[in-house]
Amino acid sequence: MKRHLANAAYGVIDYLAFPLGMLIVAPVVLHHLGAASYGLWTLVTSVVTIGSVAASGFGDANIQRVSRWLEQDDPVAIRRTVRNSLSIHLVLGCLLATILLAFASTAAARFTLVTPELNHQCFLSLCLAALIVLARALETVCVSTQRAFLRYAASIRISLCARVLTLVAAAFLSILHASIVSIVAATALITAVATAWQFYELAKLMHVRWIAPAFHPDVLRDLFRFGIYSWLQAVSAVIFVQIDRIFLGMHLGMQAVAAYALCLQLSQPLYGIAAAGLHFLFPHFASGAGTRHDQGRQVLIATLCNVVLVTIGAAILVTFGRPLLRIWASSAIAEASAGVLPLAVISTAFAGMGVTATYTLLAHDHSRTVMLFNVIGGAVSICLMPYLLSRFGIVGLAAARLPYGVANLLLYLPLFSVLTARNLPVAAYEEVR
Repeated sequence: MKRHLANAAYGVIDYLAFPLGMLIVAPVVLHHLGAASYGLWTLVTSVVTIGSVAASGFGDANIQRVSRWLEQDDPVAIRRTVRNSLSIHLVLGCLLATILLAFASTAAARFTLVTPELNHQCFLSLCLAALIVLARALETVCVSTQRAFLRYAASIRISLCARVLTLVAAAFLSILHASIVSIVAATALITAVATAWQFYELAKLMHVRWIAPAFHPDVLRDLFRFGIYSWLQAVSAVIFVQIDRIFLGMHLGMQAVAAYALCLQLSQPLYGIAAAGLHFLFPHFASGAGTRHDQGRQVLIATLCNVVLVTIGAAILVTFGRPLLRIWASSAIAEASAGVLPLAVISTAFAGMGVTATYTLLAHDHSRTVMLFNVIGGAVSICLMPYLLSRFGIVGLAAARLPYGVANLLLYLPLFSVLTARNLPVAAYEEVR
């Protein structure tokens, strides 16, 4: 239990480092570089997030398979799995980076229609973002393997240092009135160094000199059987969560993105803290730990903690969100967020309450179910965005996020069926879909 609590604490600390840092750094960037430049930084960050997740979506498959081989005490199979996972992420990372580089010029022109003076900065920032995406894809192999070993502290110490240094660099460069390109370049350099450090720690864990990619058809099939659905789920999730900011930037400009993004940043910890704190459930259940009765009891306890935590956080944000925005940014942004913030909080809270269901279903090899719920909910949200944005402005765009949140909450329905099914083996790998 102490180990699980420690892993949960490390997960929460890892997640909180960046949002809390953004709460501190955002006013600095806004004050020294202006709302348009801050909006550009937010937009580039969203592109990096989407690209990184798209290139790193097989991390869950790596966790599940490594957890399985750990339970069977098979170090050879673990090394084969990790090396083949590295191959997958290397290919995905290179592919996404190439696509981003190819469309950087077109995207920059579109993103800066309202602020054409930022076109060149946007183009260079997107090119640097491509390098960050590749580094993040490779880093995923290290982080997911450490988490499969339930060694959250090992990888989180490195990622925490990288996140803090990135934010310190952003604040320092903003004070010097450097460009957004400089901030993104510093982020790319720090990310590359952190990734190299992660590989050094992984090599020590695996008792090898280095980790080289490998292509074993049987191992790749094993990873793809689970990973293709978890990848689709991860990609759809991040697209649906981030695309509204890109959509808004293309239609109303960077200043509108700045106000909208601040509301989302304030509400995002509702999901992020729950996801980070409960992530240990995934490798724990994936290893087949405990009887089905024990797992049902553990899921119930985790769900109650999940719902209570998110509900308390949502109540605090709805009550004190606007005063916080007034202190954090400005009175104008606080007034502009009057209708956006409550909707952002509610939609994020719904998604946050579904975290336990998501991890438990993934551990029981039901990645296809999780993917379908995410895709359907996200597709409904995206279809509503153009109409609601044109009809109600940024408030309508915030309302369009609600179906995606509800879809995550509805994952408890298939989870109930999984946990109440009779005569099924406990081991996640052997679970019948």
